[in-house]
Amino acid sequence: MDLEELGAMLVRPAMGLLFLVSAFACGKNASARQAAAADTALVFPRRPELFLLAGISIMALGGLSVLLGIFPRLGALALAAFLVPAAMIHFRKARQAIALKDAVLRRRGWADRGPTQGHC
Repeated sequence: MDLEELGAMLVRPAMGLLFLVSAFACGKNASARQAAAADTALVFPRRPELFLLAGISIMALGGLSVLLGIFPRLGALALAAFLVPAAMIHFRKARQAIALKDAVLRRRGWADRGPTQGHC
């Protein structure tokens, strides 16, 4: 067994399970779906529920594909395409957190102490 086969045996199931667990966490109940739809609305303000359903489906089907080795490259491609808007959501949330931190610092009069680190 060479290193590539060993890596496929270890990494492929881990990646597949990672996306399957994430899909389950986003869709497990109404409050989880509502929170995920609010995050999705940051990038897709029109019909975030539809894009949330598409994202959960891509995570679940792509994760199963990678985990079981059934068209794993196609599943990995779908997951890679899913990660682009997912990263955009996280960047927007990071900007919101930085803006909130800056607003709190301004309110307390600490904003004049130098540039804020970590701006996106």
